[in-house]
Amino acid sequence: MTAPANSGFWGSVDSALGRALEVWGQVEAVKAKKASTGQLQNEQANTTELENGAAVLVDAPKTTAQPPQRQEPMIFGIKQSHLLMGSVGLLGFALIIKAVK
Repeated sequence: MTAPANSGFWGSVDSALGRALEVWGQVEAVKAKKASTGQLQNEQANTTELENGAAVLVDAPKTTAQPPQRQEPMIFGIKQSHLLMGSVGLLGFALIIKAVK
């Protein structure tokens, strides 16, 4: 026994596709009416094309190109260069004390 063609999942898919095609046909009919009256050409001529090809201008803050700030790594909350210089200073102090003994 086979199920009728317009029932179940495939029937709903078929009806959804049919409705989508009807809506698309209405959109194309509106476009055709605009093209026949010349309204479509006026809209295209009056629409400004932006540099990036976008159709709509978006208000966004403009950022200026700045070189990235190099952030020095921190070790235990102390800058790496300060910690390195302190270690070198302590090592030098220890070598001087060792030489004096």
